[in-house]
Amino acid sequence: MTDQQDQEQIDIRPESAAAYELAFEEARRALAGQESALVAFRTRAGVIFSAAAIVTSFLGGQALAANGFTPISWLATGAFAVLGIAALAVLWPDHNWEFDAVPNQIIGAYIERPGHDADELFVIHRDLALHMENSYVANEQSRLKPMRWAFRAALVALAVEVALWLAELATGA
Repeated sequence: MTDQQDQEQIDIRPESAAAYELAFEEARRALAGQESALVAFRTRAGVIFSAAAIVTSFLGGQALAANGFTPISWLATGAFAVLGIAALAVLWPDHNWEFDAVPNQIIGAYIERPGHDADELFVIHRDLALHMENSYVANEQSRLKPMRWAFRAALVALAVEVALWLAELATGA
């Protein structure tokens, strides 16, 4: 994980140990916040999917029983499909998230390197903080940002579906 050349070019000083520890703790806090956001998005996506299923079975069932399939009911069904796809995009398991440092990698890279002494704790804090920032950016750009858009699409699709089923019930009855 460490890059000795990098350390030689940058003036890493023991007196900065407290600042490196602060950066490390803030990086840990940022990744924990991302992990909480992921859990919250997935929970809310499940709730939205459940709400859509209830709306479709209740309002859709009444509308289809009264009017059969009409253009509006097909649009409402399409909105439900869009919502389902968007919710599944949020709920789909993805094991590529980077929230933790792997202990055996830390030990191998900083403590038990063949032919080298163990790095000072402040150097480890600095490097881990930088790696955690990279993980934060990778999580945000390639996973969390698209998940936000999928969640928004699911919300819009739910609103459209409800409006269409209500319009179908109001105009067809």
